[in-house]
Amino acid sequence: MDNDILDALEKFDEKKLTDLFLNDPEKTRMFLDIPDDSWEAKFYSFIIYFLTHIDVPEEKAKECYFEILEHKYILSEKMDRDIGIHTAAMDYFLNITRQLKNPKIIEASLLQEIMKMGKEDQKTGCFNAKFLHEYADKEIKRSKRYSQNLSVLILDIDNFKTLNDKYGHLFGDKILKKFVEVLKASSRDEDFLARFGGDEFIVLMPQTGRIGARALAERIKSRLQEYFVDKEFHKEKVSVTFSGGIATYPYDADNFETLMKRADQALYKSKFLGKNRVYDYLEEEYLQNLSNVSDKRQYKRYGLKKNAVIEIGDKNSFFSIKGKIVDISKGGILLECLCEVADNLLTRNLGLKVDKIGDYSLDMPLSGNIVRISKDNDKLKFHLGIAFKEFLNDSIWVKIENSGALWAKEKVEVI
Repeated sequence: MDNDILDALEKFDEKKLTDLFLNDPEKTRMFLDIPDDSWEAKFYSFIIYFLTHIDVPEEKAKECYFEILEHKYILSEKMDRDIGIHTAAMDYFLNITRQLKNPKIIEASLLQEIMKMGKEDQKTGCFNAKFLHEYADKEIKRSKRYSQNLSVLILDIDNFKTLNDKYGHLFGDKILKKFVEVLKASSRDEDFLARFGGDEFIVLMPQTGRIGARALAERIKSRLQEYFVDKEFHKEKVSVTFSGGIATYPYDADNFETLMKRADQALYKSKFLGKNRVYDYLEEEYLQNLSNVSDKRQYKRYGLKKNAVIEIGDKNSFFSIKGKIVDISKGGILLECLCEVADNLLTRNLGLKVDKIGDYSLDMPLSGNIVRISKDNDKLKFHLGIAFKEFLNDSIWVKIENSGALWAKEKVEVI
């Protein structure tokens, strides 16, 4: 028998047993069909309840379970095919003992529906808060084991209570359901979506860092109004926006409870700043500690998915540099570039304004200045920091990720 099952049986770990039954039915099928006579009575009571949601006293549970197995064999013979233990148990209590009242269907799908109801939020169809915590704890352990990131995005529909009060609860329910449609359409298959309560939703993103979490938030924003085009929403001139907060394991917390608190703090900051935006917990921490940070590590590093090219030059082509972006920083963007220009052309006083990201022209240029210079063989390496305060526009992160190029040809200043 499988070691996981043996361990769960030995410790009588109901949660682990339930997980095994739900997530790996093939593995558990044989052990349900061929029980060990040495198993304790409480296990039989548990498994019968799991199969049918009928409480059978422990002193009668073992005998009852073996009767279910006998009934399974009889049904299989009569129908000339193997009948599953779920179906046999339901039919046993319906037709033999008459203990199962008002059945919807005598098939395994009934059990699946019962289990589904325990995991899902009935109003929106996404997972509920209780199952979120169960799932998230496993994902934290998995992320720790394989040294992977795990990001949480909390979303809160802006002014939902006002809309609910003004147009009624039925209209509010339509907003919630439509909002979930947007979340599902924007998320990946591996992302976990749950309703945390009221108008608040959680997206749990395995193997995802801050950039990926921001990219998801941007996708949701761009799709939001596309989904709210029904005549009813258009007639009432309802504009749906959301505020969001991001936190990432292991940088912001080493457990799910703390990670949620960090994301919630970031969400609060989003609301405080005027709503309709997404804030990152790391940004909040950076602003709080900025005055106390003066060394190079104020630019905390984590990588882009791909390298990007930066080209810098003034109107008269005084000099032009090509390098590669290797980091995104806590304080904005940190560019680490190699170039072949004379030392005296680059000093710590050099500044520039980035006017374009790929083909995108910026409404307001991003300003930056050299924060560190070093030598790499015969080439000069410089680190350019772009101010964090000018980086609050979420779409900029996505554009840099997608375009692969920054342009600063319009203006190079000495500041």
